[in-house]
Amino acid sequence: MEEFLKTITEQIRCVKARDGVAQEIRDHILDQAAAYERSGDNHDEALKKAVRDMGDPVEIGIALDAVHKPRLDWKMLAITLLLNIVGLAIMYGAYGAERFPRQCVHTALGFAITIGICFVDYTFIGRYSHVIYIVMTAAMFVYALAGARVNGIVPALSSLVYLYVPIYAGVLYRLRGRGWGGMAKGALLALITAYITTEFSDRIFIGANIFVICIVLFAAAAFKGWFKVSRKAAVCAAIAAIIALVAFFTFMTFYSVSYGSSYQAMRIKAVINPAKYANAQGYLPTQIRETLQGANMIGAYENQVPNELFVSADLMLTYIIRAYGLLAAALLILALAAFIIRAVNITRAQKNQLGFIVSLGCMLIIAANCFQGVLENFGYFPLTSVIMPFVTYGGSAAVMYSIVIGLLLSVHRYERVLPETDSSDSTRKRWSINISRSDNDRVINIRL
Repeated sequence: MEEFLKTITEQIRCVKARDGVAQEIRDHILDQAAAYERSGDNHDEALKKAVRDMGDPVEIGIALDAVHKPRLDWKMLAITLLLNIVGLAIMYGAYGAERFPRQCVHTALGFAITIGICFVDYTFIGRYSHVIYIVMTAAMFVYALAGARVNGIVPALSSLVYLYVPIYAGVLYRLRGRGWGGMAKGALLALITAYITTEFSDRIFIGANIFVICIVLFAAAAFKGWFKVSRKAAVCAAIAAIIALVAFFTFMTFYSVSYGSSYQAMRIKAVINPAKYANAQGYLPTQIRETLQGANMIGAYENQVPNELFVSADLMLTYIIRAYGLLAAALLILALAAFIIRAVNITRAQKNQLGFIVSLGCMLIIAANCFQGVLENFGYFPLTSVIMPFVTYGGSAAVMYSIVIGLLLSVHRYERVLPETDSSDSTRKRWSINISRSDNDRVINIRL
């Protein structure tokens, strides 16, 4: 049997797939051998028959090599490249030739990072999530102290804090099978992550975005039974998480309007009633809505408001509507929607549980920022730091999205290589093998 398995695995080029394939076939052979033994054959003869029944090991290995191999998601990569090119074209029109070369460097570096991470085994997130979380927090703390500040904040951290999401997903994966203690740790870490990211980015809405994503990941893990509690308990945990989410938003909105700075309060009030606060924070929402009302389907919309007003606020979708028309903006939104749908399909296809939770977190980062960005560009969300993928200027946004997209591609690449994980065990699969001793008919139970 071992020679048979060795011949099969030698045909499989992907080393990571060999052990899982060998164990799967070994289990099948032993099950068939046990059936022959129940029919009266001794152990050695039963094992020989079971191996012969499998067929030619070389042919089996070649067939399995075609199935269990890494595969690149060319559709996702092509959409990414296309949107990068579109984003550069938009930024050239918005910022001119002065900033364009620098953004070309950022985009090229980001695409290289995406390709690099695509070929990295993403499962390191599951193995070292706690260490990565601590090291990343320390690094961001140092950067928050030493980084260049603009208007009192470090702009790069507004984007980079989203990298906490896939690490949080890895921590949830490590908490599988931990019962109520694991659930409590997962919920507490979601709150801690929201607080840390709010402090580092100095943006309430960014911390809220990350909190929403973490709660969704936590609820998904609970519904899948990762924590080994009853289904009713999982539903209760999800309801409690939703209540906490609503309470968090209610508190933050009440705090911002009633006790926060006048700047934060005016932003929220301006979205609700921009005409009333047209001379303060309502000026930009008012101009956004006027631009939308007067925009052409194709072609520029001319009024007294300069394009620089929207460009300086990173309202690139509003800029596109004003400069090129509603059709151009609609095409960009459709392209982003196609990108998100592809990310959703990658997530849905995952059998490996770490791959599922990591890809879900990455997909939610992209979807949440696109959704919020569209609302802000349409004047229906408080104006904060808009970090829409592909059309947000700067190196930190390009790097963050490159890592996120690279992780999605990595999850898809190893989809057929890594085995489906069992949520009942937080480390590896377990199985039992019964081996019959032919000399004295004793049965030895070996638990692996």
